[in-house]
Amino acid sequence: MEVTKAQIAKGLAKFIQEDMLPHVDDKGMQFILGVASGAIDANPQALDKLLDNPLFAMAAKSGNNYDLSVLKRSASATIEKYGKLEITVPGIKFLSPADKVFQFSKEDIERLVSRIEGS
Repeated sequence: MEVTKAQIAKGLAKFIQEDMLPHVDDKGMQFILGVASGAIDANPQALDKLLDNPLFAMAAKSGNNYDLSVLKRSASATIEKYGKLEITVPGIKFLSPADKVFQFSKEDIERLVSRIEGS
């Protein structure tokens, strides 16, 4: 399935709001993620650095769209082989000074893809 940058942004924002935020106890980190989610939803160009990365674009870009099935298949296979994907969200000194590490499983990737497909 091919999707647009705007669909990816809306789906990612929804994933952050509905699948990540409920599991974060730190109110400051909730604020950071909430603001990031809103910014991504309102401004899909915020994802340009990731989506236009040459390796990422080579693997998944199809014209002006992105092949979601390639992304899902590649991410799932990588997680199966190497374990959970870890992403560190840096803290902001006056809100939540500690970095927060999020671990994503194959099921998380499937939920994210579902959010993107529904956007």
